[in-house]
Amino acid sequence: MKRSTRTADQIRRELLRPSEEDRVCSICKEPYAGWGNNAWPVNNGRCCNDCNWIAVIPARLRDMHLQEDLRAHKLRREKRK
Repeated sequence: MKRSTRTADQIRRELLRPSEEDRVCSICKEPYAGWGNNAWPVNNGRCCNDCNWIAVIPARLRDMHLQEDLRAHKLRREKRK
C-alpha cells in the first residue's frame, strides 16, 4: 500500500478550504477566489475582497465608533451625578 506524501497541514488546509461552488460572495453574489472574508456585521456569510473593503470594514469602523461614543456618553452621565 502506497503512503500519502501530503502533510497534516496540507490535509487540514484542503478540508477547511471552501469548495469552488461555495465561493460566492454573500453580499454581491459574485464568485470569488481564495478564502474570502468574514462578512460580519453586514451578514453571517463570507464575502469577496471588494465587498470587504467597500461594505464590511466601514461597517465595523462605524460600530467601533458608536461603541466609543456610547462609552463617552456614559462617562459624562456618571460625572454629572
